[in-house]
Amino acid sequence: MKKAEDRGSKAVLFGIFLVSLLIIFGFGVFVGIDFSFNQEENNNLGKINLLGDKETKINIVAVDDNGNGVSGLLTTQVREGTGLVLVNINDVLADYNTQFSARTAASVAGAYAGVDLSNLDVIYSIETPAQLISGPSAGSAMAVTTASLLQDKEINPNIVITGSVLENGDLGGAGAVIEKAKAAQEAGATLFLVPNNVEGLSYQEEKSCEHYDGNEYCRVTYKASKINGEENLDIKIKQVGNINEAMEIFYL
Repeated sequence: MKKAEDRGSKAVLFGIFLVSLLIIFGFGVFVGIDFSFNQEENNNLGKINLLGDKETKINIVAVDDNGNGVSGLLTTQVREGTGLVLVNINDVLADYNTQFSARTAASVAGAYAGVDLSNLDVIYSIETPAQLISGPSAGSAMAVTTASLLQDKEINPNIVITGSVLENGDLGGAGAVIEKAKAAQEAGATLFLVPNNVEGLSYQEEKSCEHYDGNEYCRVTYKASKINGEENLDIKIKQVGNINEAMEIFYL
């Protein structure tokens, strides 16, 4: 009789053991599924979902074969995609260097807006009578328009910008500034943004002093006051060092 009771107790204990294993296993599976879901959510941080295609237009400036300034139109479009960046100029696919500059501009815009571009396509279309327009000189305009779309903000249509954009967001060089400024003015712009390192600048010494504890402390800086020939233009020319400074001016 006692042996039968022992066998019954062992059977009960074994049953409890099996039930415990099933509970632990089931809990582990549940935790694993929940972790995978959260991990997927983390991977999507920084991405945006667009409700349809978005696009914006901005005036750009260049020089023609004779060195005269001309204006054109840049249309930037952002849509759901796979991370493509495409450029066509006058409906002709741009060359490698222009494509590379455009990719840099898009990357800078994405970093500025805090948006992952891997699930978006960016398309730049340029219409201009000039044949000497290149990606580097239009890079800043590409970055500005892309950033505005990613942040869903409007930009001032009365501003024109020229210059390349570097991977760290700084603006690079730009040539034929006066010729481009004239073209921007003819296109109706009131402000022309150029990189800090353009040629033809005159510098004015500025001295600022502060008094502290009976002593005078002075600092001398040199500020670019104008670009040669600006006095003959009805458009203001302003220097900017990076995309952050440009966006602060462009945003309405």
